[in-house]
Amino acid sequence: MFKIKKLFSNIGSGMFAFLWLIFVIIFPILLLVGILRLMEFIYPVLVWLVSISLFFSIFILLPLSIFKKLRHFSGIGISIAFKIFSTTLVIWSILLVANLWGFWGIVLGLFLYVAGFVPVALLATLFAGEYSAAIDLIILSIITFGAWFISYKLLRNEKEKFTDDNNQGNSNIDVVYSPGR
Repeated sequence: MFKIKKLFSNIGSGMFAFLWLIFVIIFPILLLVGILRLMEFIYPVLVWLVSISLFFSIFILLPLSIFKKLRHFSGIGISIAFKIFSTTLVIWSILLVANLWGFWGIVLGLFLYVAGFVPVALLATLFAGEYSAAIDLIILSIITFGAWFISYKLLRNEKEKFTDDNNQGNSNIDVVYSPGR
């Protein structure tokens, strides 16, 4: 009787371990597939938002930044555009890597977390011969970091002016402001 009970206990433990292993392997794959499908759904909306954000940034917000009273408003608007550009760049890079290199490209992009998916997508497009997509990635990267730099400068200058006015020249306060972080 005792041996049968121990046998069933061992079978149950082994079954639990097997099911846990299946769950640990299958769940991340299903999660990744679901996220990729969501990104495929969201990407066209983001492209539309990038077009509108780029238009407003260049033709409305940049000219408004000439006026000192509107620099803070322009900096916030360009900072929002930066967030839209960077989100689109990352999602587009992940979709490119998934389409060109598949699962192992996604794994490589995840392991290169510091560098991210943009360089992996650039390599994938170059190795696949998709040179127009590589140029588009580079252009969107330049636009993204250009928007970050402009919004940083506009908001930093406004923050320094505000700090100098409130502290009457107290130089012990360092102002560090980054709109994208």
